[in-house]
Amino acid sequence: MRDEILYVENLTTALPSQQNIDHVSFLLERGKVLGVTGLHGSGLSTLAAALCGNARVRSGTIYLDGQPAVFHSRADANHLGIFEIRHSLATIPTLSVSENLMVLHRFAWRDFFIRKRSNLNTTRAVFERYGIGGSPEGSPSGLTKGQQTQMSICRAMLCGARVLVCQEIGEGFSPEELAEFHQFLRQICQEGMAVILINSDARKVLRFADHVAVMRDGIFCYFREAGEASLDKLSRCMAVEQPPEASVGTERRRKLLSFQEVHLPKFGGRFITTDIYTGVITGLYWQSCTHGDLISQMFTGRQKGMGTVTENGVSLPFGQWLQRNRRQTLCFGIRFWERLLNTNLTVAENLLLRTYYRYNDRLGILNRSMLSLALQEFSSAHGIDPSCFWKHPRTLPPELRNQIVLWGVLFSPPKLLVLDCPMYGMDEQIRQSFLVCLKKLKAAGTAILWSDNSETLRNYSDQFVVLDVKTPPGI
Repeated sequence: MRDEILYVENLTTALPSQQNIDHVSFLLERGKVLGVTGLHGSGLSTLAAALCGNARVRSGTIYLDGQPAVFHSRADANHLGIFEIRHSLATIPTLSVSENLMVLHRFAWRDFFIRKRSNLNTTRAVFERYGIGGSPEGSPSGLTKGQQTQMSICRAMLCGARVLVCQEIGEGFSPEELAEFHQFLRQICQEGMAVILINSDARKVLRFADHVAVMRDGIFCYFREAGEASLDKLSRCMAVEQPPEASVGTERRRKLLSFQEVHLPKFGGRFITTDIYTGVITGLYWQSCTHGDLISQMFTGRQKGMGTVTENGVSLPFGQWLQRNRRQTLCFGIRFWERLLNTNLTVAENLLLRTYYRYNDRLGILNRSMLSLALQEFSSAHGIDPSCFWKHPRTLPPELRNQIVLWGVLFSPPKLLVLDCPMYGMDEQIRQSFLVCLKKLKAAGTAILWSDNSETLRNYSDQFVVLDVKTPPGI
């Protein structure tokens, strides 16, 4: 169960002189950092202002701990525990570091005289806890920019902050200061703080965030876990002329993972040992064997697979690796274009069905405005009539109905696509659409493992592995 602290639902502004946000929705959990990036003028500052009470919201709701939060000013937001942290820090040069830290915490001028020693002790304890250098009695000008930022965050925490909205944090930081701030951010998140990091520098967002969103023209056009994102993807999403998930040509092929003696007990003691590369079709040819749908059973979890998978230098048992990568691994079996099609849903809902985990539980809800933009860009990129997205499959001609599952794959390409005798029962029309889809997936960097007992597999594979096994008993 998600430990939700902040949920923003369909937030919309109507400011006269800047880019407004339009039906923005997302969820923030305790202990997590949400990074939001975009080009200047995309609505980043408006989003920060709306969350912190500095801009009037036209519609939408902000939920804090599951309850609607209503605030009309910065003071109201602070009272609820939402604090804004800017890169242009609000330090008072005439006050010491300790006084700057404590100035908002139960503020009273007499505290600077009567409780001066207590304030110094509190400052020392805070600085020691979070590894912040500098003298509490010194001037804030003696602190580095990174230390000043950490002090501002600690000041908000002393005032009861539960959600931090950080704007353009990291500007002018040295590499050492960035590393120190990263460690500091992880520490306060472990203590339950939730952070929204709004920064036009995508590199900093990728470095610090757990989830990454791209804002363009006032909406979220991309929302992923940080591990799924890359600087290239974020840059393409920010650019107006590029669709968020468009293919950008063949990427440099790199090893994605390695299988070592991967098998099911029904494999008859034979093992799959091969390397899998991005943008490459690896053919797994079962010679002299009717293997049924063993590969499909193994990669869908219906049967417990054995062996080891190595990815990024980390080796895991096959079952544990599959559990971790289930959302990024897609398996197609015999007549998949019929079996995986839900006729009770519209085409658009079918496209989103496989990746619905990215939007459920309020994690980046894709509202109708965002969905319309995504589908419009997708239809333009792949030459699809956008009017069919809002129809049910049974109302479409067969040549379109058979392609809906393939559209869903292209709409959100998986990291690994596993095919188990996919062409069995496939007519020529769906075959051509299927091969075009594979070509686009290869260009997008998807690794493909194709298992078959047909020699024609060699014609479609970039690398070919022969499993010379006998039919195991009981199959």
